[in-house]
Amino acid sequence: MADQEMNLEQLKYMQGVYGQEYEALAANINSYVSLSAMMSRNIEFIENVERVKGSNMLLNLEAGTYMEVKASNTDKVFTYVGFGYVVEKSKDEAKAFLEENRKKTDEIVKKLTVDREKIETELMSIELKLNSMPREE
Repeated sequence: MADQEMNLEQLKYMQGVYGQEYEALAANINSYVSLSAMMSRNIEFIENVERVKGSNMLLNLEAGTYMEVKASNTDKVFTYVGFGYVVEKSKDEAKAFLEENRKKTDEIVKKLTVDREKIETELMSIELKLNSMPREE
């Protein structure tokens, strides 16, 4: 009986650990999917930027604050490259940079999804073991 109780406690513990890991992976996947979608929208905007030249636009300053600006120069794109640095690029350079990073992000999503599926399989196995254990009445 003591072995069975210990096994039950171990299984419940592992279920909790795998559950937390599953939730963390799901959150990371969602973040990377959102990032990939943002990069896709930026690529599309760069491809069609000439349409907005001379137009008034709303610039998102974040936290629900916007400023109306006029798009006068659409030849340059300022791209965040990490560590607080923004680099001036041509439209083609910025598009290539975004496409490369989107591909890397999509690969990360694939890897995380595989990891999540492995954990899901482990969770299902633990659940089956827990359900097959005799219940105390």
